[in-house]
Amino acid sequence: MNKGLVYLVGAGPGDPQLITLAGVAALAKADIVLYDFLANPYFLSHTQKTCQSFYVGKPCGACSMPQDEITRLMIFYANQGKIVVRLKGGDPFVFGRGGEEAVELAKAHIPFEVIPGVSSFNGVLAYAGIPLTHRSYSSSFAVITGYEESQQQKTDWDAVSKIRTLVLLMATSRMKEIAQKLMHGGMEENTPVAVISRGSYGEQKTLTTTLKDVGQMLHHHPLPRPTTIVVGKIVELGSQLSWFEKKPLFGLSFMLTRSYEGNQKLSVRLRNEGAMVLECPTIQVKKIPLTPEGKKILKNLKEIAWIVFTSSNAVDLFLESLRSDDYDLRDIAHVKIGAIGEATCEKLKSYFLKCDLIANPSTSEGLALSLAKQGIAGKKILLPCAEKTRGIIKKICEENHCQLIELPIYRVEKIQLSHDQIKNMMKVPPHWVLFASSSAVENFYEMTKDFLSLEHSRIGCIGPITANTIKALGLKVALVASKPTVESFVQDLIGFIKK
Repeated sequence: MNKGLVYLVGAGPGDPQLITLAGVAALAKADIVLYDFLANPYFLSHTQKTCQSFYVGKPCGACSMPQDEITRLMIFYANQGKIVVRLKGGDPFVFGRGGEEAVELAKAHIPFEVIPGVSSFNGVLAYAGIPLTHRSYSSSFAVITGYEESQQQKTDWDAVSKIRTLVLLMATSRMKEIAQKLMHGGMEENTPVAVISRGSYGEQKTLTTTLKDVGQMLHHHPLPRPTTIVVGKIVELGSQLSWFEKKPLFGLSFMLTRSYEGNQKLSVRLRNEGAMVLECPTIQVKKIPLTPEGKKILKNLKEIAWIVFTSSNAVDLFLESLRSDDYDLRDIAHVKIGAIGEATCEKLKSYFLKCDLIANPSTSEGLALSLAKQGIAGKKILLPCAEKTRGIIKKICEENHCQLIELPIYRVEKIQLSHDQIKNMMKVPPHWVLFASSSAVENFYEMTKDFLSLEHSRIGCIGPITANTIKALGLKVALVASKPTVESFVQDLIGFIKK
């Protein structure tokens, strides 16, 4: 058996958009992922469905898995011919034990590659608006770990105190001691210090003080880890150059309840506005194989006058069915196309297909009624759809004397998260819980009704049908998107919060 390959991948300091393209490509082909406490679990959405993921993180000095066991797993799976991704926060070769792991892989004759990541020493500082260098402040810097494993690794603080800018990692618990050593070495007691907690995450917090007061400040104001500490006059620029903490949704948390795939676009947009995003998928979309009857329908597309789509999923999976079963897209050249809303229309455009009709309003009823105005009597309408539908389009088509042909191509299945998983996400109630479909509302409620209250969270949703489902469960809707699109939803949230 050929040996596999191990990728040592740096995931960046926290914001999932800071992983490199090479890192995403490695995750996409991984058979096994071993990920750290500091690597955002959102990265796992880049993996294939057959990939196995194992959490091996070491939060705050604890150890969920010994280092020797992590190395053993990498070697074991690589010897089975697997592609293994060792996903580490920051950069694997900067205080991440990536060098030690690479040595062990080399000893075991395991092929490996290193994919660098944005380290916290520069990435977190950038998100806090603090440059590492500036001609008027500092032309050099040092990055130092506060964790010293042996006498041989002890830092020469007298020498370090002469450097104008210091970045200290894993140093919070020792910062009072370190500050005293720096002042003993000659650094001025009023030297500015910034402590950045959860840098590049939506809950980032930056506190500033002086070298003589930093130990006392951390004692009275403990901050969530990881923390990055900056010492030097260059900290003064932070108040002027701060940008991330000024974003409109900064400091607010949003729980998303669709499938991982469905959440992706909304998740990215919210993070771009500074939000903290929690993924709590309640549904997953599964393609179902075409039945003999379904294949017969696709062979007779020339008889179809209209194809109408009620979701982006329907667009993707209908065209995937055409491709996988070797049908010819030119068979629908004569067909007119209808879409339930702008998002579905945009999805069609991504396949170079234009909409002839967009529903108004953007509901199944709106789509059917808009279609009825197109002179459809006696014509055949194709509806690629989920296994279960509400039936309203079929009813309106029958009333208008046309034949609706339903083509089931996917099913919406529940994702059953455990109580512990949900409680862990909801340790601090999110500011907002967002829903994009009635099925997501019903599944979330079913999973959480016995132990979770949303009284401290606002609820937002896309579309009046989803809003009615929420209200039927006795819950209050704070915001309904003015249009059923991600962009409109995000802008409406920003407008609501600014009020």
